[in-house]
Amino acid sequence: MKIALIGCGVYSMGIAALLNQQKENDIWMWVHDQKIIPTLEKENKDLKITYQADYQSVVKDACCLFILTSSPFFKDTINNIKPLLNDNIPIFIGTKGLLEDNMLLTTYAKESLKSEEVYFMAGPTLAKDIRTGKYAAFSLSKDNILFQKIMPKTVDIDIVNDEELIQLCSLYKNVIAIASGMVSKLSNSYSTTISFLTKALKEFADKLHVDVLSYAAIGDFYLTGTVKDSRNYTYGTYLAKDLESAKTFLKNNTVEGALMLPLFYNYLHQKKQPIVIIDLLYNIIYNDVQPSEILKYLTRD
Repeated sequence: MKIALIGCGVYSMGIAALLNQQKENDIWMWVHDQKIIPTLEKENKDLKITYQADYQSVVKDACCLFILTSSPFFKDTINNIKPLLNDNIPIFIGTKGLLEDNMLLTTYAKESLKSEEVYFMAGPTLAKDIRTGKYAAFSLSKDNILFQKIMPKTVDIDIVNDEELIQLCSLYKNVIAIASGMVSKLSNSYSTTISFLTKALKEFADKLHVDVLSYAAIGDFYLTGTVKDSRNYTYGTYLAKDLESAKTFLKNNTVEGALMLPLFYNYLHQKKQPIVIIDLLYNIIYNDVQPSEILKYLTRD
């Protein structure tokens, strides 16, 4: 069974490793530059992957497609694969983000590809862990038998049945991981950090009426908010020190939460559903509010 993966980052490699556990899966991965293929083959020689630098070779005759690029490249990816897809091929989106016009990724994909076979996936899946064959879990925006078939038995799957909320969970957790890094650095307390994350999750659930008992919500939220080597969390620790060092870090790293914060902030205000912690983080970064103000979020009104 040929499976196409668009993207060759660490998360894409993690998904490839999961899929590689099923011997009948034939994994093809698109890479952005032909020159990096020898390096990928050397670094991932334990994985059965065919690397190609052209979309047609990867997508042709695939039974399904995973889009695992970073958010700035999502639109271009959809536009590039559009003329190559078979009718009704399932597309599983692992990219986390929001488009400039407040459009969800799944909405853009459905409208551009004129297909309802578009699914969003999220969960507490740290790339370095899922590469090792350990237990993993995903939420899927709606049920798909093929997704369950191609994943190994070590993967659990729950169905959210709300493609907007599952994507908002992924947006929120990346942004909150920045704030979590700030709280951890400023408080030097794991208990305070977990208390902060719990309050932020409760606010999100209350405001947007989210059922947090899913892998995409509570699972991914706590994973991303506590992994100290994540770029979102690390960016937050720099913000806790000063904006200049944080800006330097951003110049040298892709931080999904930072990219999405202005878009998410605007999205929530357009929907008339502002979230206190998102407004506070936005004002710290863009309106010169002191980073120490984030600790006051935990105090009672």
